[in-house]
Amino acid sequence: MYTVAHIYTGLKYRNDGYKNFTREALDMLANFSPRAEIYKDREFFLDLTGAKNVHKILEDLTELLTPAYCDTMVISVACTKLTSRACSLAVVNMPKKYIGTLPVTLKVVNKNVILATVGPDEKNFWSLLPVHLLWPLDNRLIRQLQFLGLNSCKQVQEISLAELARHFGSQAHFIYRYCRGIDYERVRSVTGSDRQLMRHYPLRGCADRLQWDLLFRQAADSLAAELSARLEGFRELKLIVQDEDHRIKTAAKKFNRVLFTSSAIQTNLHLLINRLSLSGPLRSIMICLQGITPVPAQQTELFAEKALAKPQAKPAREKLAEVIENLNRKYPSQPVSLGGLLTISRREKMLQLWDPYRFTKEKVKMLGETYR
Repeated sequence: MYTVAHIYTGLKYRNDGYKNFTREALDMLANFSPRAEIYKDREFFLDLTGAKNVHKILEDLTELLTPAYCDTMVISVACTKLTSRACSLAVVNMPKKYIGTLPVTLKVVNKNVILATVGPDEKNFWSLLPVHLLWPLDNRLIRQLQFLGLNSCKQVQEISLAELARHFGSQAHFIYRYCRGIDYERVRSVTGSDRQLMRHYPLRGCADRLQWDLLFRQAADSLAAELSARLEGFRELKLIVQDEDHRIKTAAKKFNRVLFTSSAIQTNLHLLINRLSLSGPLRSIMICLQGITPVPAQQTELFAEKALAKPQAKPAREKLAEVIENLNRKYPSQPVSLGGLLTISRREKMLQLWDPYRFTKEKVKMLGETYR
């Protein structure tokens, strides 16, 4: 059994030219589940199958999205995409007296956010719905159903498939399924250019830049560790901040090559925060790595160089292993990478090491020697 949430966000008037809500909201949702998709402008589906505490996840989402991005929000949880959006439409468009007759549990998270959960008896839920909430159907088909006197899903359920086919042809099968709440479509995975990693940090009015620096360091180490475990890098870094007045400011930077180190993330975060020219306290900071992609193919194994495979290169291999062991002992949080992993030119030797904490092209000095 699946768990699908439909998120219906209300419009919010903004006078600061902010228009990227849909894109950034998808980035936030993808951090909670790999299956998240945009249905329409400001409507989203989120697959929470297997999540231990669904309501806690959704409450965290409401803190992210309101009040900075939207004024109101309705979140409906059900077993299918079909049922979850139908529940949201019912809560938004139908009177409260009618909602009370449905097997739906309503919870007011705050005055602007409603969380609706469809009970396990979804058949009873669909038998009480009007046909105009069969949202996957074309409006022409809905009007035709109403013209035939079929105003509720229960009335449509009493019609055989053969009778529906006589009136609706090839569309009869979809009407037969949808009026019973049968839906096999899954929420699409966030893949390709949509893949991203995100970290969100509530600051609660902090204006101390030293605290921001510490936060950037923690975020950079966390993101770099996750990228290292996946053997992936990123091509775009985005910083989103929210000030005390709930205004959103965004700064982004794209790169021509794949980056993945903690120092690269931390350095560029400082560049972005300076670009925003912030003066007052902040409510929250969000850091997004986008354009997630595997590391380049030229990133070879440690001793893949043919020259190091020769018998006369054995002392060099032993010395290299000793240097790497010492460096990893000195910097345990960031394992040392060879030159090929940092996309340097092919003219550089395999024995040339780079300091992962700096961007300068200086040789790493270890035990008083410079290894070339």
